[in-house]
Amino acid sequence: MARLPGLRPIDEERRRSGGGQNRGRVRTPSADNIRVQGLSPSASPVDTYARPEQAPIGSNGWESLAKSLASIQPSINNFLNVQGQERQDDDVTAVRQAFLQKSPDEVRKAIKEGAVPGLTSLAGRELAGERLAYDRSLQLMSAYQTDFDRQTGDVDAFVRDRIKDDLAEFGDDKVLMGAYSKQIAAFTEKLRNQSVDDRAQFVQDTRQGDVFERWSAKSTFNRAEGMAPVDVAAGMFGEFTKNQELLRIPFQKQQEMMLQLADQAATRGDYDLAKSILQHQRSDGPYKGSLMTDAKVGDTATKLFARIDADQMKDRMAADAAADEENLYSEGVKAAEAGAILGIGDAQVRDKNGELKTVSADSQKKEVANRLITKASEEAAYREKDPEKRPLLARRLEKEKFVGSGLEHPVWFKAMNGAPGQISLNAATGEIPPSAKDAYDTYQDLYKDSPQYLAKFLNKDALEFFEAARLAEEAGNAGTPEGALRIAHAVTQDPNQMDEGLKLKYESIDSAVNSAVSSSTTWGEWVFGKQTAGNQNYVRSEVIRLAKQYALLGKDNDEAIEQAKETFQKNHINVAGSYIKNDKRLPGDFEPLVNQYLSEFVEKHKGDLNYDIDDLTIGQSNGTGGYYIVRKSDRMPAAPESNDIYFSLNTLNDLRKRNRDQKIDEVTTKQNAR
Repeated sequence: MARLPGLRPIDEERRRSGGGQNRGRVRTPSADNIRVQGLSPSASPVDTYARPEQAPIGSNGWESLAKSLASIQPSINNFLNVQGQERQDDDVTAVRQAFLQKSPDEVRKAIKEGAVPGLTSLAGRELAGERLAYDRSLQLMSAYQTDFDRQTGDVDAFVRDRIKDDLAEFGDDKVLMGAYSKQIAAFTEKLRNQSVDDRAQFVQDTRQGDVFERWSAKSTFNRAEGMAPVDVAAGMFGEFTKNQELLRIPFQKQQEMMLQLADQAATRGDYDLAKSILQHQRSDGPYKGSLMTDAKVGDTATKLFARIDADQMKDRMAADAAADEENLYSEGVKAAEAGAILGIGDAQVRDKNGELKTVSADSQKKEVANRLITKASEEAAYREKDPEKRPLLARRLEKEKFVGSGLEHPVWFKAMNGAPGQISLNAATGEIPPSAKDAYDTYQDLYKDSPQYLAKFLNKDALEFFEAARLAEEAGNAGTPEGALRIAHAVTQDPNQMDEGLKLKYESIDSAVNSAVSSSTTWGEWVFGKQTAGNQNYVRSEVIRLAKQYALLGKDNDEAIEQAKETFQKNHINVAGSYIKNDKRLPGDFEPLVNQYLSEFVEKHKGDLNYDIDDLTIGQSNGTGGYYIVRKSDRMPAAPESNDIYFSLNTLNDLRKRNRDQKIDEVTTKQNAR
């Protein structure tokens, strides 16, 4: 039979012969194997030929022809496959290009609305499913890193909870969800594997963390108890084998943990323990020797050791600098309490770099002043159990320390010097600021104990202002402290604003006081003590100032001058021919002790200075308990190069003790002689 394209002939002989099949053993008929003959379908020989499928009605003619001939010519079938693949590639390309320009939310919206033409094809829907799965995978990974409990969390439940919105929205699209499910399933499998690794790592990290915390706490405690650093380090290294066998912590990991402990110890300043850890020689495990010889951590350990050496050097220099400053300021506090702080000069101390730096005398005084305030507060807290009474005691102690030392209080004088300006700003309303009232109270409190302390540190305007207020209150013109401050503000305004009558009154006071002070060596009615004043200029200026203050308060010239003389006499004492401001701290034997000190000074320098005691008097050095010897003739220091021209109340106190001891020795000698 001739062969035609697309048709396959049937070989009847081959069908009958069985084609060499193994039929097996022939079985004889029996009752068991006899089968009832049945009917079977049969077909005519022509039906055994393969026929092409009929093209649907209404299809493209050329396409129908190509399909009909596909079984005859394979190249036509290939043509159809190529055409279909090109159409599929075009759809995929269109979808990809559209997705590249959209965010995950915009992609989701486009898929739902079908806004991208290529999404109508199967390939486009598959690509959409893959893109949804990709975006969801990124969100899942981010949530896994931040919100998932890696110790006890269920990965499958975690994924199901976060893809339920996708399933609800696109679950009816079988093609899209097929591609989506395939991608999500692969990602979930990876996440399961990651979760297993994370749980194992979590357990291992927990074990290592527990060991590290135990080592850290134990080493800190043992060091606090005084255990030697080498013993502390040896105890921790001795646990390596046990930790490796029971907790499965590798030796190398424990090496790294010990390096961290050394760094921790160095950071908190326990350099001895840090060095002991770095230098400990191990004899167990795969690595022998110290951390600095370890192949993996050796470089880091060596650098840490060098850093510790450098830090120790810095700490030593810083400690030396702190010790120098502490010694300097401690000596300053002692000098202040001894009344000798104002005689200190610049000093040199080491800085943090080991270099010498100069600390000025003013800087020392400021620091000493702050320390005196702190010391007064601490003493008050120790001595007074009632918290409400401590501030008053602390203030009293501060006053004793600052008035006694002659140091400027950093708070009091700042407030007092600023008070006149504050009242001027409130002059329109007539209100007295509370800070100005507090400053006036401070002035009154200090004036009772040491007027010279106030005069030393108050500026001229503040001194005149508070003195006017004090005199107004003393004269009974004010009524209240607030009234005294208002009067002081009125009488201490710019002198250029005075009327002519007040100016003439001032000139008359100047003339009267100058004439009285200068015309007589015995002072006539101006005799305030047993000796003529050697500091006449000071006496003159002080009396004139007081007289003018009283004149401003309404007194006539004679009454103002008389009142000024009485006030001056009340506030000053004449010692060795010089009037100095009185002070509550001055002992009753101040004058004889000063005269004794002057006599001993004259006797000591009899060969080189040849002074007579009548040639000398005293001046105030620091204004608050410090004095120096001057010549009456010109008020200049008697011996600038000699330190013994300076003395203080403590010096006079030592002189008094010496006199007492001498008397005791004399009495004892006389009694023994009997």
